[in-house]
Amino acid sequence: MGEVREKIKLTNLKDKFLFEENLITEDKIRSIEIDALVDTGAVMTVIPEYFFKKLGLVKKGKELVEYANGEREEVPVGGTVEVMSLSSDRSADMRCVVLGNEVILGQLFLEETDLVVDCRSKKIIPNPDHKGQLVINIKQTK
Repeated sequence: MGEVREKIKLTNLKDKFLFEENLITEDKIRSIEIDALVDTGAVMTVIPEYFFKKLGLVKKGKELVEYANGEREEVPVGGTVEVMSLSSDRSADMRCVVLGNEVILGQLFLEETDLVVDCRSKKIIPNPDHKGQLVINIKQTK
């Protein structure tokens, strides 16, 4: 399949709410635009410590993660960040794992935004089965 990357915008969700309540000005909302790796083998969004601090996010404890080689480790998880795909304008509010040296988009982001990996173009695109309409899958019966 090859490597799939996506230009994204990460925004401190708390800052965004403070702005909406007129408690801070728009220029005080901390956000960054970055090229992220899309990894369908990862579950959560991964943000390195450097970007986590730059966004002013707060760690909310630790969770056990399992790496591709089977090793497990407890790592910090962070407060909610808005993750926006700049190519599709779709976004999701995500908890993130604080780890590594690269931003990684996992399955939860793809499911929440109804984006899929297009192997031919090496991009993420809106799910073609949903004809441009955002559809969120839930595992529940009526």
